[in-house]
Amino acid sequence: MASPSTLNHPSHNRAGSSPARVTGLRSLFSLPAQSASPETVPEEPNADMIITRLLPKKQPMVSAENNCEPVSDDMKQPVLGDSSTNNTYKPTLPENFSRLTPRAKLKAVKQFLSAFEYKQTPATHFNTHKLRPLTRIMDTARMIIYSPQPIKCVEAVFLALYLTAGIPDCDRVPLGFKTSLRGQVFQHIVLLVQYGGKFGAFGISRQPDLMNKDMIFDCMSDIAENYKDAYEAAGHTVLKIRVGLPLVPWMQSLDPCDHSCEAQ
Repeated sequence: MASPSTLNHPSHNRAGSSPARVTGLRSLFSLPAQSASPETVPEEPNADMIITRLLPKKQPMVSAENNCEPVSDDMKQPVLGDSSTNNTYKPTLPENFSRLTPRAKLKAVKQFLSAFEYKQTPATHFNTHKLRPLTRIMDTARMIIYSPQPIKCVEAVFLALYLTAGIPDCDRVPLGFKTSLRGQVFQHIVLLVQYGGKFGAFGISRQPDLMNKDMIFDCMSDIAENYKDAYEAAGHTVLKIRVGLPLVPWMQSLDPCDHSCEAQ
């Protein structure tokens, strides 16, 4: 049975205006180099090794017809609210996830997040505080993976952070939105990812256009504008777009995560 394994700045614009074009995360700002020597920085465990040790043992003699796993993109997914499937269906990753190429991993993460239900009620099963050390957020992500429940956008970002940790040359930045509709204020967050000179995003929402984005965008401004257009098509007024600081690639970091360093 398939099991999960492992896992730069903003531009100033007024609310509702198109963000300025930015061609890369690393060109947005200059971060101090990590100059600590190997003698002063404890060796980080391999992300694949951490998750592999946590994987449940493979159950033998289970057929694809009975384990409720999607074996292809064409297989019918469970219907939300259908008790006959919700009791048995569990979002899963490819068994060989840790051995996939970076692009294949990113595609698998998108499919994994798409398999989760969006939680319609305000209450949550997990700790969704964002201003915590990254290692604590990774703990929450592990809990979601091994005890999957309907999730909201914050939990989806936690999962994406966990599953993309350790991918070489992969930059990750939180992107938040504050909008209004008929006097009510809404907030949403996704994880921007830059790999191979292209941008994409991971997230979950009631609206498909506000969820995952394929790795096809040339710059951060393009993908932010795509989300803004989706909001306006749904009747929302975009009040702010927030871009967080780039996140470190290792999971055991004690640095707090900054999800909203700048408001546009």
